[in-house]
Formats: sequence, C-alpha cells, structure tokens
Amino acid sequence: MMAYGFDPYLSSWSPYHGAVYAVLESVAKIVAGGGDYKKIRLTFQEYFRRMSEDPKRWSQPFAALLGSYEAQLGFGLPSIGGKDSMSGTFNEIDVPPTLVSFAVDVASDKTMISPELKKAGNKLVLFQIEKDAYDLPVYEQVKDLYGKFFEDVKAGKIVSAYTLDGKGVALAVSKMAFGNGLGVQLNDTLEKDTLFAPGFGDLVAEVPAEEVDKLTAGGIVIGEVTDTPVLAYKDVKITLDEALEAWKGTLEKVFKTVSGEQGGTAFLGEETASDGPTAVFMCVKPEDKDAVIENGVYKTQNIYVCKHKVAQPRVFIPVFPGTNCEYDSTKAFERAGAEVDVKVFKNLTAEDIRDSVEIFEKAINQAQIIMFPGGFSAGDEPDGSAKFFATAFQNAKLKEAVTKLLEERDGLALGICNGFQALIKLGLVPYGAITGQKEDSPTLTSILLTVTSLRWFIQKS
Repeated sequence: MMAYGFDPYLSSWSPYHGAVYAVLESVAKIVAGGGDYKKIRLTFQEYFRRMSEDPKRWSQPFAALLGSYEAQLGFGLPSIGGKDSMSGTFNEIDVPPTLVSFAVDVASDKTMISPELKKAGNKLVLFQIEKDAYDLPVYEQVKDLYGKFFEDVKAGKIVSAYTLDGKGVALAVSKMAFGNGLGVQLNDTLEKDTLFAPGFGDLVAEVPAEEVDKLTAGGIVIGEVTDTPVLAYKDVKITLDEALEAWKGTLEKVFKTVSGEQGGTAFLGEETASDGPTAVFMCVKPEDKDAVIENGVYKTQNIYVCKHKVAQPRVFIPVFPGTNCEYDSTKAFERAGAEVDVKVFKNLTAEDIRDSVEIFEKAINQAQIIMFPGGFSAGDEPDGSAKFFATAFQNAKLKEAVTKLLEERDGLALGICNGFQALIKLGLVPYGAITGQKEDSPTLTSILLTVTSLRWFIQKS
C-alpha cells in the first residue's frame, strides 16, 4: 500500500504544521484503505525556495524537518529516506514550503477496503482525531483510534472509508458516492461549518447499520447511503452528475477528457494478405461508422532482423561489505546489452579471502569492464570510504589482472559513488594505474547533516 500527504496552503501558513499533517495524512490514507499503521515506513520529498542570505529562507526547511521528525516520534514510525531540493525559485516566484510524506505499508487483501460506497442503508460514521492547544495531533489518541479502526476493518464492521483533507466532509462523501453512483443523505444535526472544515487525519467510514453499535473505534453517525444519486443536506440537494461535472470540469481546459474532434479511429485487428498482415482500423465518425480503413504501415516484410550475432561486452561488478546498488547497476548494463558477472568478496575467514581473490582474478581476466558500485563500504567511517575496494585490489594478483585489462586489452573501469572513491584510493583516478594513495593524491570528503544532528544542535544551543 502506498499513500502521500501534503497541503500547500497549510504548509504556506506554517511549514512545521504542514510537515506534521503531511505525515498524518499519508498515515491516515493507509488506515482508510485497511492498513495497519504500525507497519508503515515513511519517505519524504522536500522542495523549498532557493536559499540566500535571508534567514527566513533557511527557517522554512528547518521548521518542516522538525515537524516531520516530531510526527515520526509521535507515531513511532521511521523515515527510511528522502530527497530534497532547494531550487524552487524563478525570478520573484517561490514554491510553497513543500515536504511531501509518502507512506508505504504491507497488507493482506483480506483486510484492504476501497473508498466507494457499497450499499444503500449503510451508515456514514465520522472519526475525528484530537488536537492540542497548538493545533497539533494528540498522538496517543490518534494511534488508539487508528489501531481500533484497523481492528474494526478486519472484523468486517467497516466496508469503505475515506480520509479527510483540507476540504472537509463534503468533499470526502462526494468522492465516496461517485464510485458506484449511490447517494448520500447527511444528518440535519451535522454543523454546516463541519462540512467544509479541514479535517486532516479524520476518517469517514461506511458501516452496515447493524454494526454501528459494535464499533470499537467509536465515531459519530453523520448520514446514510441512499439509492438516489443525490447529495442531500437539509434543503440542499445536488445530483451526482452535477457534482461530478463540477469536480472534473475544474481542469477540463488543461487536461481534456474529450478531444473535441467529431470522430477518430479505433484499432480492430489484422487481416492477412499475400504480402503479410495489414493493420485494420475502423473509422468511428458518426456519419461514416461502417467504413473500414486499411493501413499498410505494419507489414512483416518491412522488418529487418539482423542475422549476425553481435558481441556483448562482459562487465565484472565486485561486491564488498556495504555495497548497495549492484542490482541497479546490473540491470542498467543488461539493458544496454552487456553480460554482467557479479561476485561477492567473502571476508569472514582467511580461506574465504583467498578464494575470493582467485574468483575475482578469473572474473577480471574474462571481462572488458570493471564497474565499482556505490554504497557505504566500511560504513563510510572517517577515512574508511571505499576501504574494502582499495585493500582488496592492492593484492598482487588482482593488481596485475586490472593492469592487463586496462593496458593490454584496452578495458574500461567505472566507479559510481563509493566506487568512485575506490578509483581515487587505488590511484586509477587520476593516474590510470593502481598506485595507492600518495601524499599529493586527491581525496573526497562528504558531510551528512541529518535531522538527528539538527535536534542535537538545538539542544546544545
């Protein structure tokens, strides 16, 4: 299961709140789909205006990161990665402070539910989260609600659900109604302001009438599903067709659902002729609906198949402790037409190391390319980046095999990320040979500033 959360208006008002509720919204969507929030893992995409000497510009990403970190602590859910960009400025126009939360979960198809309304007579129940004096979620109450909601879904008491966003109950129940063309009658006791009030993290669920009193998650009955395709509240009645047209029509000029042409063509199949199969299309213009048009573009005799085998270069990818992108690299080379040989350098025992050297030597002698993949060799501790690469390839046998590949067989060497560190530590960059590090050899330094270190800095300050 995958979901996202972000509201640009809320984030423009407060990047901190925007990030908190981005996380909350992404989690709520998983819960509304029948997922267990406890299994969720998060990842973030940040996008902010370009940094400058204006301190206010630096405060926005800082506040957003703190908000997302606070939400992670509140839910007890970790973020396993993310990507940031600080280039969202064009002349005087800035993007809103953006931190999008993506939630990923694993669920069983036996518990997953969809958002469209299922049956007339079922009740609509609103579940609301609790907020503190600063309009921030009370996480203990939210976790308790989401946990009980999941149990009710598993028990079959909830048959569909939708999570609220910044547009409130009205939008949520409308979208739920669109799916199967069923209507909604909202209770007169429901406050008008509640219909359109932001409800980040709140849930609307469809519950069979006989199951409402059995819900462990509580909730407030706000309406009922009807057979009539109408959205009704007090004296107001809006047909589903009207509501759907208003919803879709907003972007119709930008993303057209109808081309505006009177007709077009539709592919029907193939006809076999003496000179090969011909694609057949039918014109679907109203005035000429039975006309059949032959298109001779696709004919087998026009396709040339090479009759000669093409040599494939062989790529050797060594894998060391901490390497993490050998699979991606393999796929990239294979898509380009190469054969790939991936070997793991085993180092648990002295015998393992000797065996690995023999295997690596043989692989290098059969390859035209050595590709050092990226990762975090030796954990990237100080002066440790690419340490395993450099140490292993200083071995006399491997050094000789690499030298012959580069100097006698016109072979190639490639290094990405940690692999590029290896090229430098070995001396292949810039010297073109394995020379090891010298006093004047270049090196690379990287600095990683995490949310954890930011929090530590604040505490120390």
